[in-house]
Amino acid sequence: WRLLFIGLSMVAAVAAGSIAYQTIHSTQNKPLQYLLLHGRVNLEDRVEGSDAARSASQKAAWTLVTQHPFGFGLGTAGPASQQSGAAARVTENWYLQIGLELGIIGLAGFLIFWLMQLIGLLRGVSSSVWAIALFAALAGLLVTSYFLHTWADSTLSIMFFSLLGLTKRELQR
Repeated sequence: WRLLFIGLSMVAAVAAGSIAYQTIHSTQNKPLQYLLLHGRVNLEDRVEGSDAARSASQKAAWTLVTQHPFGFGLGTAGPASQQSGAAARVTENWYLQIGLELGIIGLAGFLIFWLMQLIGLLRGVSSSVWAIALFAALAGLLVTSYFLHTWADSTLSIMFFSLLGLTKRELQR
C-alpha cells in the first residue's frame, strides 16, 4: 500500500503542477502571472521573461526532434553545444536534449533505462533504506530533468551512479 501511495502521490503532484501552470498561463491576472512566471508585462499586456524563453526553447526543440527523428549526434544540444561552431541548442529540458542528440530511439532507450532503475529500486524498498532514499532522489531528479540539464553536472552523475551501484549490490545479497 505504501508503494501504491507513493506512486499515486507522484502522479498527482505532476498532474497538479501541470494544471496549475496551464491555469496561470490562461488567467488574466497579470500581477499573479508576473510573480509566478518570473517576467514583466509588455505593452501588449503579455508576460515576458525567463519562463517564456524556456517555453519557446522547449517548443523549438520538440519541433526539431519531430523533424529529425534520428537526432543530430552527441554534443549538438544542451550546454555542450555552446562550445561548437554551430548554433547552440539549449533545450532547458534533459529529455529534449537526449531527443535532439540521439533521436527518438535513443530517447526511448533512455526512458526505458530509468524505468528499469525505478522498478529495481522499488523492489528493494522493503529491505533497504538506501533503496528508499535513491528511489526518492531518482524520482526528484527525473522531474527536475524536465526543467534543467540535470545529468550534465558530473558531480551529481558520479555520486548518483556510485550510490546506485552500491545499492544494487546490496540488494543482490
